[in-house]
Amino acid sequence: MKNQTEKIKITASTGLASAPNDADEPPALIRHADRVLYTGAKQADRNRVARYMK
Repeated sequence: MKNQTEKIKITASTGLASAPNDADEPPALIRHADRVLYTGAKQADRNRVARYMK
């Protein structure tokens, strides 16, 4: 039996926020990173990193 392989393409976009500069509380930090992920990285295209800026 011949070994068959299938190629798959994986893309990743990331939202980045840092403590304590962007937020002091974990929920706010996650909210900022999530918001910039969708408004920055995903709208710009695939395979992007977007940074939250106050």
